[in-house]
Amino acid sequence: MLVRADLRDVEDQIFRLISIGQEFRENDQSWSHLKNREDWIQVYGVGDLEARQAIERVYESGRDMASFMADALASVNNDFKMYPTLTSIVERFQGSWVFEELAFIPDTAEAEATRVGFENWALSRMLLEFRAQLLLLDAVKQSLGLLTRSNTYKRENGMQEDSNSVGVTISHVANSAIAINSPAANVSVRNARTLFRELEEAIQKSGIQGSEPLIVSVQEMAAQSGSTGLLNAYRTFMSLAADHMQVIQPFLQPLAALMASS
Repeated sequence: MLVRADLRDVEDQIFRLISIGQEFRENDQSWSHLKNREDWIQVYGVGDLEARQAIERVYESGRDMASFMADALASVNNDFKMYPTLTSIVERFQGSWVFEELAFIPDTAEAEATRVGFENWALSRMLLEFRAQLLLLDAVKQSLGLLTRSNTYKRENGMQEDSNSVGVTISHVANSAIAINSPAANVSVRNARTLFRELEEAIQKSGIQGSEPLIVSVQEMAAQSGSTGLLNAYRTFMSLAADHMQVIQPFLQPLAALMASS
């Protein structure tokens, strides 16, 4: 997939947003299945009104969130009417699900279900789906923050741009003080290998189920360090990592810095 020309200097974040949108699209279909094909109908038999409303809100909010985010993110690269500028992409999500406090919704539903002794498989899956979507929202929020620090965003808004002499430090890597575009940048591949090793270890220790594709994608990035294939390997990794942002969060900034230097 080619990122449109006016967004090329932030293409890693644009690609990330689109990938997260694909995850929300799959979730949107999952919400429908859980409501209509599983045992969700039992919810309507809950006699306690407060408990039933709290439980129903999980589906209502979770499904609405997935639908909105899937549509809004899928078109950031090609809908020039909706997103004529990078600034319009950032502004589209202000006041949206991304910036709301939503953790209380599954927490309340779970507590109410326990209080009235209601056990339901569809609800248990919806609680998992909702909390997974909260992690995706956090990832979107982080990407939007990174976009506002880009030169494209600053240029559109009349802000002072960062000069080429201002580097990005890969601060997570042990013993690293490498700044992009600095004289020391020629040793960044060595530090990248340390970064990828630490990232792989973090994934292995996290206990993520089905982590093998994610680990393989990290190994592929390591193998492509210093080559033109690194960006494609990074894109593959980010698409696989969308559901595991809590694990990879500490590595996102140094990875972005590494992509900027590639």
